[in-house]
Amino acid sequence: MNILKTSRQLTVNCEPNNLSSYDIAFGMWISEELQSSVYGSVFDTITTTTFKKNNTLLPLEMEIRQFNNSVSVYFEKMFLNKSQIRTLEKIRDTLLPKLMSGEVRVKYM
Repeated sequence: MNILKTSRQLTVNCEPNNLSSYDIAFGMWISEELQSSVYGSVFDTITTTTFKKNNTLLPLEMEIRQFNNSVSVYFEKMFLNKSQIRTLEKIRDTLLPKLMSGEVRVKYM
């Protein structure tokens, strides 16, 4: 992940197929941090002031590697679970209307 911060812009570049556990965790954290700083009654508003208020310390490369080694197995499991959940949701969404309409019946043994 490459982060470029100028006086007017914060740019985070990640290779989508090469995200580390740290990249994902950092993205989730910064998203929550910014979300907690927004304001507005109809639409959430994020301004340059929002970014100026958020000082983020980035860890050393060695610490990032240690973090990735520690948690990568958990992230892999989370992604696998998400994929299985999507599959089960599709099956449910396909079968439930058919069961409710009587088009498909379940044979009890």
